[in-house]
Amino acid sequence: MNIEVLCPEHNEQIIQLDIEENIDLGRRTLCVECQGKKPVSLKQSFERLNAFYQEQQNNKEALPYVLIAQLETLRKTLVQEINSSIASIQIEINQRVSPLQDNFSIVGLSQLQILGERLSSLTSFQERFLQKLILNLKPQLYEILDKFFNQNPQKGLLEKQLSLTKGNSTQEDGNTMDTYYKKISEVNIEDPCQAIAFNQSGNIMISTSKNDIFVWEFQKGVLNQQRVLREHSGDVVSLCVSRKQNFFFSGSTDAQIVVWYLWKAVGRFNEHKGRINCLVLNKSEEGMISSSDDGSIRVWNYIRSEWRCGQVMRNHKGPVYQISLNDQNTLLVSTSRDNTVIVWEIKENQQWYQKYQLGQSVYGKKVCFVYNCKFVWVPHNANSIQVFEIGQKQLNKLTEMNLEDNGSDGQFSPLIYNKTRNILVQKQLNKVTMIYKPTSSLNVLQSIDLKDDHFSIEMTDEGNYLIQGGINKFIIYQLNEQ
Repeated sequence: MNIEVLCPEHNEQIIQLDIEENIDLGRRTLCVECQGKKPVSLKQSFERLNAFYQEQQNNKEALPYVLIAQLETLRKTLVQEINSSIASIQIEINQRVSPLQDNFSIVGLSQLQILGERLSSLTSFQERFLQKLILNLKPQLYEILDKFFNQNPQKGLLEKQLSLTKGNSTQEDGNTMDTYYKKISEVNIEDPCQAIAFNQSGNIMISTSKNDIFVWEFQKGVLNQQRVLREHSGDVVSLCVSRKQNFFFSGSTDAQIVVWYLWKAVGRFNEHKGRINCLVLNKSEEGMISSSDDGSIRVWNYIRSEWRCGQVMRNHKGPVYQISLNDQNTLLVSTSRDNTVIVWEIKENQQWYQKYQLGQSVYGKKVCFVYNCKFVWVPHNANSIQVFEIGQKQLNKLTEMNLEDNGSDGQFSPLIYNKTRNILVQKQLNKVTMIYKPTSSLNVLQSIDLKDDHFSIEMTDEGNYLIQGGINKFIIYQLNEQ
């Protein structure tokens, strides 16, 4: 293939293409006099084009067999799901690669520049292709793995997944089962703790007592108080901390939500007319959802550098307690004093609409998503844990686990689901129960008995530490990994 196109700047024959990102179209073609970052010869350009196309074919053939080697028993189902997903995505590859490979002809400078531009986009497109493939496969793969582990409930598999080392059975420090989380220290406090939250890295802990907010440095299980924040006139009972920036929300019995940035109050929401029970940020952190004793759920959007209320949902007829978003932020679940659980779905107009309403014989304060379409609900008397699955046409109850002790909590503490360890943490009276893989099967890993039922609990994102904030002290537990 002989291409003789001259460089418009040096009048020399073009011998290279620059395929780096963010290069002007006119600088894609290079002669011997031109300077480029990472120039690629014309021969290499066409070789790379062919190699890219072949790589996509190899990915299609190789991907299923990597998974088959790990889970041979799932081979037939897994191959079917993967091929189905790849087939839909492969259309996009053919639309991009085939015209370049089969129909592109070099007739002049502009065509060479366009070729360089298209080759530059292939690398980033390949990354987007793989991300989309994973996104398409993840829900199906979760369901397949659920079925596999439910049919093979050996504890060894559970321990391998958790990377936990089995401890000795003991009564020390209140542990009544195998010691996965072991008490390592205590820190005295003056007033009862009402809420706890960590930042993403786990080196900052925020707690509340009465109308005060305390900021703590947390390093390797050691707490050091840094500052005290005061803006609320009532008890601060709910917290929500950003995973990306240095801001958080606090909710109070004074019916106000305060926005904090760099430990300073920068905003205040007064629209609710009752205690703020729960605050949840979406993944983009450009939206926050709140629930209140006034029976409403409010959606707040960050627009033009300020938070504004974009929607109010009043489908519940009583106080709304815990709310929870699924991983994809497409579903929201809420539980209320009116004996109902409502599943909400977001539409293209970014408004939430009721998808299902579940009536119960008793009310519940705790609800939490554990997978994209599965959530856990706990009745207020705390005598059971129930798992539900959200289908396209109906809401299905998958399983229920009865708990030994009945009775309402002295202090409300929401359910915690830790995705890193795949553990659900439930506070029940004076006991903390940790449940592994809370989907269609429920496996209690550990129970910790405490002296009173007035406490809050929280776990770091990595699941290495569990914190209990009680009447007059914090108790810190560390994951027992050896």
